[in-house]
Amino acid sequence: MFLKKLFFNFLGFVLLPSLLWGQTVDVEVGDSFFAPKDLTIQKGTTVRWTNLGFLVHTSTADAGTWNSGALSTNDSFQFTFNQPGSYRYYCVFHGGPGGFGMAGTVTVEDPLANAPSFGWTGLTLLFCALAGAGIWFLSKREPLT
Repeated sequence: MFLKKLFFNFLGFVLLPSLLWGQTVDVEVGDSFFAPKDLTIQKGTTVRWTNLGFLVHTSTADAGTWNSGALSTNDSFQFTFNQPGSYRYYCVFHGGPGGFGMAGTVTVEDPLANAPSFGWTGLTLLFCALAGAGIWFLSKREPLT
């Protein structure tokens, strides 16, 4: 039972986040607001801003990291965040740097930043142990009829 739990914990903490990386998260650009205004994502995630308002808007990073240019109704812009950190942004027509007016924040986290480092040898041993546990677990199952 312990090995089964260990195997599924391995799947949940190591394999599942790798499947989630690369996902796209949508931000609605409305007339004078972003929804959600503040967003926390994983490293490697793409954020797509779509203007659903009647006015022209932008998504412009305070630090100049990205600038969507003018987005008319139903236009969208996307940016992939590959570096952890906090990124403030705003609409140049209805907000300003520093969170003024129509503004928001994207916080990018690295899920492996605080993970223990095993090195290649430790990682290889962990993989072999988990593979062996998986084979043992499968050998104890009753055959399908």
